[in-house]
Amino acid sequence: MPELNEEAIQDLNQRWAEAEMRGDIAALKESIETWHLVLQQRPRDRVPLDWAMTQNNLGNAPERLGERESGTTHLTEAVAAYRAALEEQPRKRVPLDWATVQNNLGDALTTCSRLEASGWRRRRSSAVSRPILRSWSALSSPRNAMD
Repeated sequence: MPELNEEAIQDLNQRWAEAEMRGDIAALKESIETWHLVLQQRPRDRVPLDWAMTQNNLGNAPERLGERESGTTHLTEAVAAYRAALEEQPRKRVPLDWATVQNNLGDALTTCSRLEASGWRRRRSSAVSRPILRSWSALSSPRNAMD
């Protein structure tokens, strides 16, 4: 795969969004493969924040597939990708990115909980959601707008 510049990454994001809106399962599966290739070009040790953003993007496609399926295989892949992204996107370093990925993680865990008989993922998704809400509230408060 040739080196991807930012324009190519934006194009990939656009194609993913269009596939999601159309519910194009084949295109969503293809985007998973493509994001894996992008990860190879964005090594964690060289560009950790880009790697984390790519992990987040890698989580989005299987999450959408998982929402359309009865099993949790794709959702489990999404959860793993989101958790990997959070390793390089701590709350103190990049609070908005952290909150976005936490939100995605909470959504994936919530969808898993609806599909699984046990409730452990439901409890975990609630635990993930609480700090997200606090972060979004703190970041959008009028006091922070003045800073």
